[in-house]
Amino acid sequence: MSTSATPKLYVGNIEYKTTKPEIEELFNEYSIESIDIPPRKSRSTGKPIPKSSKGYIFITFKDKSQNLDEIIEKFTDYEFKGRKIYLRYPQLSKEIEIETNNNSNDNNDSEIVETKVDKDQKISNKKKSGQFSKKNIEKIPFDQGEKSKDTLYIKNLPFNIKSSDLKEYFESESESPQWISVPFVKLPGYIVTKLQAQGKSLERRNKGYAFVKFELKDNETIEDKVVKFNGKLFKDRELLASVAIDVRNVKSEQEQEQENN
Repeated sequence: MSTSATPKLYVGNIEYKTTKPEIEELFNEYSIESIDIPPRKSRSTGKPIPKSSKGYIFITFKDKSQNLDEIIEKFTDYEFKGRKIYLRYPQLSKEIEIETNNNSNDNNDSEIVETKVDKDQKISNKKKSGQFSKKNIEKIPFDQGEKSKDTLYIKNLPFNIKSSDLKEYFESESESPQWISVPFVKLPGYIVTKLQAQGKSLERRNKGYAFVKFELKDNETIEDKVVKFNGKLFKDRELLASVAIDVRNVKSEQEQEQENN
């Protein structure tokens, strides 16, 4: 049984308008101390959007001996308000975000899933050449995003693995990924300074998920890869594989000019 000094869990893929009473009802068999729902913020004003979350929450339980692994196993992939939620232990940066009343940048730890598909590379190239400005790229609601045709979104990864570890794994499964992206946690500068002053080593930790792009064979689809890898063991963890979603909304210069006029 795994317990924690602070019995807190992260719950992801929550419907944006979920309320605390709804969460309390979902976990009504447990004694809950607090529920933190980070609000989404307006890109134009920076102010919280009423009754709209970032799509994830934190739950702290009263019982310090609470078996968190049992809760994770019970509720991961549970369908709640039309979405399959998933649970895990919070990462340090996200705990800091809550404890500092969400003073960190709204974009740093957003759990909205983005892929780095070919279109993203074109976006990057256009940025460098000045073909359009940063303000032309916006995020659209997750449920309006476009499914990738060649990229997997993989969750439940060990926090200490790198892209090279995944590359080795997929090659052992007779796959040749075109690229693998494993996002890493970025600690705020003041936390880094504090840890260094205490003589503590800074171990890089990933965010527990990755994007893997495949070169598909004839008559093969990305859904075939989901079937192949979902539930497979990787370093004693069951992979949670799904089709990656692109939530970038890239406007052309002409569209931007029309809006401005």
